Amino acid sequence: MLCIKCKRVPMNEMIHLIDVLTPICYFTTVKCPVGTFFNVVSKSCSGCPLGTYQPLEGSVACLVCPVNHTTDHNNSKSEQECKG
Repeated sequence: MLCIKCKRVPMNEMIHLIDVLTPICYFTTVKCPVGTFFNVVSKSCSGCPLGTYQPLEGSVACLVCPVNHTTDHNNSKSEQECKG
């Protein structure tokens, strides 16, 4: 079982959490692949949307591209996929 530890998530670093100001704790057997995040609402892996990426497995959110940058497609895996 994968334990996602509690931590506060800065709004400017992560998206797709129900309440980014509240610590989120849960247990899941799902380890989502890179380019995706564990969606706590659907309790399944979801692809990172445009303008975001996720380079790590088992994440609960996608990282936002730098200001004035976006990705060409969903499920981006690295910041290098963010284009200005």
